[in-house]
Amino acid sequence: MALAPDQEVRGGAAAQLTAAGQQQCLIRASAVCLEARSAGADKALLLSSGGELCCGTTANLLIQRQGQWLTPKLGSGCLPGVMRAQLLERGLGKEADLSPEPQPGDAWLLINSLGCRPLSRVDEHPLELHPNAEGLWRSLL
Repeated sequence: MALAPDQEVRGGAAAQLTAAGQQQCLIRASAVCLEARSAGADKALLLSSGGELCCGTTANLLIQRQGQWLTPKLGSGCLPGVMRAQLLERGLGKEADLSPEPQPGDAWLLINSLGCRPLSRVDEHPLELHPNAEGLWRSLL
């Protein structure tokens, strides 16, 4: 579920957090996940402070658009992610500023080092299901 900019978990440069700061981040991420579940979604997407797509709560976002894999720029606040980095290093995708509205024919994936999950919809917008999300993930190992 795409969330309003004031509901995102802010990211960017890494900093070591105090125990209180870590707890606050976990509480915020949990709240975002609960909001997604209450809206009938099982995953949440986060937006940057500029309103662009950033990432999921536990994974990076990949969008296949017109045959090209796109992922939000690091400046959006997303984490670099091991699998995201592999995709970029191998020249299989590129960074882009991504609006939260899907385009016709888009396939969206959430990817991390544990797996890759296709998204069937974002809010009320249906998405194309990528036919081989796991194959993409395995090719990046």
